[in-house]
Parts: sequence; C-alpha cells; structure tokens
Amino acid sequence: MQKLLFIAFLLFGLNTFCQEEAEAISLDFIGNLKSQKYATAHTFLNEEIKSQLVVESLEGIWEQTLEKFGKFKSFESNCVENTEAGVVTYTTCYFKNATYDIKIILDANNLIASFTLNEVYNCNQEPYQAPAYDQPELYSETEVSFKTGDITFPASLVLPKNTEKNTILIFVHGSGPNDRDESYGPNKMFRDLAVGLASEGYASLRYEKRTKIYTPKSQAEITNFTIQDEVLDDVQSAIQFLQNNESTKEMNIVLLGHSLGAMMIPKSAVDNEAVKGMILMAGPANPFEDLLPYQYEYLFGLDGKISKEEKEQIEQIKGQVQVVKKNLTETTPATDLPLGLNAKYWLSLKDHHQTALAKEFKGPVLVMNGERDYQVPMTEYQKWQADLAGKENVTFKDWAILNHFFFEGEGTPNPDEYKNRSNVPDYVIEFVADWLDNNH
Repeated sequence: MQKLLFIAFLLFGLNTFCQEEAEAISLDFIGNLKSQKYATAHTFLNEEIKSQLVVESLEGIWEQTLEKFGKFKSFESNCVENTEAGVVTYTTCYFKNATYDIKIILDANNLIASFTLNEVYNCNQEPYQAPAYDQPELYSETEVSFKTGDITFPASLVLPKNTEKNTILIFVHGSGPNDRDESYGPNKMFRDLAVGLASEGYASLRYEKRTKIYTPKSQAEITNFTIQDEVLDDVQSAIQFLQNNESTKEMNIVLLGHSLGAMMIPKSAVDNEAVKGMILMAGPANPFEDLLPYQYEYLFGLDGKISKEEKEQIEQIKGQVQVVKKNLTETTPATDLPLGLNAKYWLSLKDHHQTALAKEFKGPVLVMNGERDYQVPMTEYQKWQADLAGKENVTFKDWAILNHFFFEGEGTPNPDEYKNRSNVPDYVIEFVADWLDNNH
C-alpha cells in the first residue's frame, strides 16, 4: 500500500511539474508576442507549425488580432489541463476592446503544437452530460475526414442502425472557431442534435470548422479571407464527401445551420441540387453587420447603465457598420471595419441575401428561433416570416424559453447562462424529427 501511495505521489508530482513548465512556456511565448519579438516567439513552435507559419506570418496574425481587438494590455495564466493531445494551457489576455484566452497545446517536447484564441475558459466547469435521449445502442459514430484543397477536416459520421429513413443532415456552425459539436462551456449543441436525431433514425455529419483547425500561412491569406472560405467551400466539400461515401451516397441531404451557418446555407442549398431540405436555427435575416450595434447595446446595458467608454464603443461600431454599407472598397483598412475583419470578408457578404435565396429554394425549409435569444433576436425571425410568407414549403417554430443555443433559461438572457450545463430539450429533437418524417 505504501508503495502504491509513493508511486501515486511521484506521478502527481511529475504531473504538477509538467503543468508548471507548460504554464511558464506559454507565458514566455505570449510575452514575446506582446513585446513584438516575433522571431523569438517563433522558436517556441514545433517543426510542423514552423513549416506552415513563418515568422512574418506569425507577425501578421498578431497584428491582425490587435487591429481587431485593440491594444494588448496584459495577460495572466488562467489554468492548465492534461489531455490526450498534450498539456493544454489557457492564458487570459486583456485587449482594449475584448478579453480572450489564448489556448496553447504543447507536445511531448514542450514545443507549441497549436495556439488559438478562444472565449475565456473555466477549467473547473462541469463536464458535458449526455442527454437522456442519447441511446448509443441505436446508432454508430465513426471518425471520418474530408478535404477542401489541402485542408483536412476531422468529422463524425453518425449512422442509425435503423436504416428505414434515407436522410442525412450536415451541421453548419455559427460564428467563431467552433468544433464539430459547437461546444460552448460544458454544452454541445450539435452533439445533442446529432445523437437525438440518430435515436429517431436520422444520420448526420458534423465537422471541425476551418477557423478551429487551420492557421493562416501568410498575411495574404488573412487579408483575402471571405465567407466563401469560412463557410461555403467546406459545406460543398462535406456534401461531396457524403455523395462519394458508400454508406451515404444514396441518402437525401439536409443542411442544418445555426446562427451564421443558418444565414449561409440557403446559398449552398440553391447552388447544389443534392440538398433536399434546410433547417435554419437562429439565423440572421438582415445583413450580418446590422446586428452588431444591437448586440453591443444589449450587452453593455445588462448592468443597467452604459458608461462613457461603452457609449464610445457603440458609436464606433455604428460608424464601422456605416462604412460597410456606404463606403466599402477592397482597400478599406480592417481598422475601419466591424470586428477588425478585412474588407474582402465584408465585400463577400455584400450581395448575400439569405431570405431571397431561401425563397428561391424549392425543397422543405424549417425556420426556428428561441424567444430568449439576444444574439439573433425575434425581430430576425419575424423578418424570415415576412419574407417567406405564403411559401407552402416553409415551416416556422419558436419557443418562449429557449436561448440562442436552444437551451432552456429564465430571467434576463445573458452570456453567463451559457456556462450552465444544459442540453437541447427533447421536444426540440422530436419537433425536428417529426418535420423530417413529414418532408422526406
């Protein structure tokens, strides 16, 4: 017994040492970025990342981050975790206009294998809990992948064991560097939907979003990034993968998009005859930039007051939105545009009219929203209803107590509720399954 305790102590001590070393390495790396010592920061990367990301590209990515979020003021270690991928550190970074974590994964040689900007992470948060309707005995889940150009997308293919229903869904993410489950805090909206619908007999494919897995190799890639790159090209690749896969090539394809994904999939559906239906969950109906001033005002007003600095930020975002609407050219600096995104990105959205595309689509369409959604509020849902009025192929459904991620909540909607462990309610799964049953 003493020997076992001693071994356990040694393992714990080794683990603590590795975490402390990983924390120090991460802090040094970010400190060098802050000091603009890009060549030194580059030495912290492993050979695989170095081969893709030269020093100039690292500098370009960091400068683009500063353009987007403002001056980098300070940083501090948040927490460290051991995972199968390696030791993962989360360092909270305070920019002038935002606060994010830099998530760093270190390999066995204590070199950086990955670094990404993420929402501030709570290492002590509750783990994801599978919903009661998840019945693993009714489906199989297989790790697969597909490619767009030279980028490989890890994905999960879920196939129900009941093969009577010949429909497969592709899940298309919202804004940000989302994983295949669209994880947020302890919750996984897309996984809930996938396993719930599998238990109802429906197959699905969900994949890691490009902005989650891919680091730009040059400043040119950053400045030329468009909505085609972020969403549309990879949806097309996912469709082609299913068409070429022996298990799915005869299935009808339905696109399910959430938030930005819901806004974009009408374009994919109209352009591809393989798409037989669409499910739009919390999708903006107006131009994307129109939502931003509202979101800023809502969040700043949650504490009952808006400070002078917050008013200035609201006016700044309103001015940037007007640039998009009236004065946008390819040479407009990213600093003059919302969210620090480049001009070509905003230009790529300029002629995208999602409600008109949805009206053109001949297949069945399901539009859904939660009434507690402050990110894509009910005014957007009402515009979908107005623009698609009279279309017999369109179904609308909203729920009074659901938020942006289709989780239940109460009181004033706010970002903190996303930290609560939740699942997509079974009645949402059942409604979607019934709609699929009646339309496919």
